[in-house]
Amino acid sequence: MNIKYVVAECRQNTDMDKYADIIIDDGPHTFVSVEPAENIKAAILISMDIERINPKHKVVVLHHESLQKLIDGITGVQPCLF
Repeated sequence: MNIKYVVAECRQNTDMDKYADIIIDDGPHTFVSVEPAENIKAAILISMDIERINPKHKVVVLHHESLQKLIDGITGVQPCLF
């Protein structure tokens, strides 16, 4: 599989959660699932399916290069400027 996008399903945090995976609309959320997608069309279809099944959940879609930027920032890797 040639992964180009990652689709993350997120639920609102509860009082039992010790941390947030991501903040959406000023609210802490935790990842429920993370699905790979080969293209934007597949990512949109996965997102629509999540929203249909769990309408209270949020969906975050990231391109693999955006995800790599986040990883680089966390690990302290300097961006390559071409």
